[in-house]
Amino acid sequence: MAVLNEIYTEEERKYYDVPLSDGIQDIIFDLCEKYELEPTLILAVIKKESRFVIDAMSSDGRCYGLMQIHRINHNRLRETLGITDFLDPQQNIHAGVFMIRELLDKYEDLTMALMCYNSGETGARNQIKIGIISTYYTRKIYEYMSEFKFKDN
Repeated sequence: MAVLNEIYTEEERKYYDVPLSDGIQDIIFDLCEKYELEPTLILAVIKKESRFVIDAMSSDGRCYGLMQIHRINHNRLRETLGITDFLDPQQNIHAGVFMIRELLDKYEDLTMALMCYNSGETGARNQIKIGIISTYYTRKIYEYMSEFKFKDN
């Protein structure tokens, strides 16, 4: 499971060589610490979902921001987390990290959690019923997680 292996103080942090500012990476690190997830997991989801484009919108206008939070989740996340702007990087990342943590807690399996994040829980369960236990999406997340390197300082 992609849980947090090490906790770094802000002074010890190393930043990844990705097209996100150190400030946005700090948000990711802090939320990953809070929700006990690996930052590379969240970076991989962001890369796959939005290619690191802060104000990304899906072509159908239903998914928002770095983590492409689907509109179907907005009301629940507003009520639960107080999200007011799904294109704000901090709020968007918080929503995505929270959702992934929820799915991991529920299914206790990262691949299933990622399938649910991508396809919704019903979609993922339907895939499992017909024998699909991983998808292109989940394989890309794992691939991306292993590719991230720290910046040379």
